[in-house]
Amino acid sequence: MQIVFTNPTGKRQEGVVLAATPTRMRVAVRTRNETIELRSIDGQWLSDEGDPIEFDAILADRGDRLVRELTSPAKPRLLAVGR
Repeated sequence: MQIVFTNPTGKRQEGVVLAATPTRMRVAVRTRNETIELRSIDGQWLSDEGDPIEFDAILADRGDRLVRELTSPAKPRLLAVGR
């Protein structure tokens, strides 16, 4: 699954989700040398520094069950699901 998200400063980042549950995501971000952990607390996704983030896009395979669990609370601007 690939994601695009924006941090509070407005910087847009792209990442590949390595592992995820409905409340946590381990993401490899293109511009970083290490992975980050995103957490969902009360429906708000936070960066590993505790800053709120907004999902701009979530791209995944149609059969990805986690997409259904993540998309409702994440409210991405764009959800693209492949065949």
